[in-house]
Amino acid sequence: MDKNRRIPERIVVVGAGGNGSWLSFFLAQYMSYDPRFSDTELVIVDHDRFEEKNKSRQFFSRPGNKAESLVGTLKMRFGDRIKLVAEPRMVVDERVELNQDIEDNLGVFLIYPWELISVNSVVFLCVDKFYPRLAILQRASMTYRVCVINGGTGPFDWGVDIYIREKGRDVTRRPDIVHPELVGLANAELAEMLNQFNQPQTEGCTQRMETDAAGQTFVSNLSTATLMFQTFVAYLEGQLTVSSYEGGIMTKQGGLVGPGLRMILPGS
Repeated sequence: MDKNRRIPERIVVVGAGGNGSWLSFFLAQYMSYDPRFSDTELVIVDHDRFEEKNKSRQFFSRPGNKAESLVGTLKMRFGDRIKLVAEPRMVVDERVELNQDIEDNLGVFLIYPWELISVNSVVFLCVDKFYPRLAILQRASMTYRVCVINGGTGPFDWGVDIYIREKGRDVTRRPDIVHPELVGLANAELAEMLNQFNQPQTEGCTQRMETDAAGQTFVSNLSTATLMFQTFVAYLEGQLTVSSYEGGIMTKQGGLVGPGLRMILPGS
């Protein structure tokens, strides 16, 4: 098998917080010393901001927008060995019209999934919200070739789902089909966001995100990022198995319950 056929033209990390910041570091380290990735972009997407109090579980060197700060941090370490792109915007679907009024009221810039996903992309979903996850998954389902790796964000939710399309057909089931409750949660978040557009903003984006991320820990973030990275490498090398597609094998890890890393190994 020609392993280079799986090398993506673009790798997109949506969400640069606890999971996404560490995952981006792993990816940058891996890509910077592998010549197969010389033409691959690493795109980091996040509209939120790093703050000093995030340092207990997130990887960054300075406060500011998460995407821009993380790209700056990675450039300091890896220089020009990889192509790094920051997208300091929030992912929305076509139900939200991109205009200045909405962006001004929400206090963020917006981006559609089709602006991020190209043919032969790998997308990592690390964002806390369900709505952008669903928007990405639905766009991916219309793409000729794509791989979406979705990681859990809870204190004990280290699960990773993988959605693969090859030649315009699903190789695996979409996570929102496996977990249909995702659709209802995503639609509720969209309704809340649109309601914010019609009301004065009473709290910052960072404050709203704190509630969503409150249950996360350094252990859960690092574990999920590691599993997402290992899943990516297994996909890249053609070593995923049917059991990998269908979900994790639950094992004890340091007293916590999480998916066994053997789920992505050949013959598991």
